[in-house]
Amino acid sequence: MALTAIGLCSRALIKIGATAITAFDEGTAEAEVAGALFEPARDALLSANAWSFATRQARLARLADDPVADYGVAFQHTAAFTGSYTHSTQPTKEISATPEVRRISIRHR
Repeated sequence: MALTAIGLCSRALIKIGATAITAFDEGTAEAEVAGALFEPARDALLSANAWSFATRQARLARLADDPVADYGVAFQHTAAFTGSYTHSTQPTKEISATPEVRRISIRHR
């Protein structure tokens, strides 16, 4: 059975000696803090590594705008984009992301 966000936060709170929660909006200090920290912490941890369960591929639309810096082409990335990583046997390609403008650029060396 999958662990819910509330269940995970409740277990973490119990481990540090705090009171478990039943909802993020229950009005307790524990629920308020857990609700504020859960999504950013989850997203940071998922973005930090190339977890196979949290990785997917998507076809990106090429942008007509000039790319950032000295990149050759730029692509629009999906709204679900949280980060990028490179794992390639071809060292001539470099992939970098600019989340602020929601696009990904590929540079060929």
